[in-house]
Amino acid sequence: MSSGDEYLSVGKVVSPFGIEGEIAVVPTTDWPERFYDLKHVFIEQQGGPPKEVSVDGCRFHKGRVLLKLRGVENRSEAEKMKGLDLWIPKCEAVPLPEGHCFVGEIIGRRVYTTSGEPLGSVRAILRTGSNDVYVTKTDRGEEILIPATREVVQSLDPRVEVRLLPGLLEACRVPAKRGRKVAHGRRAKRGEEDMLGTEKTCDKVRRMSVKGKARRK
Repeated sequence: MSSGDEYLSVGKVVSPFGIEGEIAVVPTTDWPERFYDLKHVFIEQQGGPPKEVSVDGCRFHKGRVLLKLRGVENRSEAEKMKGLDLWIPKCEAVPLPEGHCFVGEIIGRRVYTTSGEPLGSVRAILRTGSNDVYVTKTDRGEEILIPATREVVQSLDPRVEVRLLPGLLEACRVPAKRGRKVAHGRRAKRGEEDMLGTEKTCDKVRRMSVKGKARRK
C-alpha cells in the first residue's frame, strides 16, 4: 500500500510477544489510545487485496501496543507477521481537529509567505523533541528548514503559509550542495520519519500523544 491508497498505517509489527499469539506493535498514529477501540485491521497481501483481520485484545507494555489478532494462535504464527504494517481505511481515521492535516497531505504542498512570496515545496517533515520541521525545497535546489510553530506557520490548507520572523529565512536556509538526504522508503535517521500514509498529523504545533491504561476486549 502507499499513501495514495485509501488506507492509513496505524502501526508496525516488530515482534511476537509471549506464546499465545500476541504481537508487539509500534504505533504509527498520533493517537495510540485508538487501539483500544480498534475492531479490525488490514494486512497487505502480496498480489492480492488487503486482508481484514479482527482484533480480539489490546494492552500496552513498555510503550508498545500488544495486540491479539483473530486467527493468530501461537508464537510461530505471530513471528510470521514481523515487519508488517497494520492499516485502517481512511474513512475510519480519527477525526482531525481544525487546522490539522495528515502528513501525506502536506508532503509536496507549496509553501508561501503571508505576503505571497513562493518559497518552494514541502519535501519531508522532521519530528524533533519540541516541534515539527518542514523541509522545504526551493526552485533553486536549496532547502529551508521551517519550524512548525504557531508563530511561523499560519495556515496549512489549501497551501502552507508562513510568517517569516526577522532573520528566520537566513538562519534556516541550507545550501544546495549541503542538502540533506531525507528518508523516504528507507530506514530513517534519528528524529526523521517516513510518515507518508500513516495516521500522523501536522499542526502548527505537534499534538502530543496520550497513552491510556491497559484494557482487554
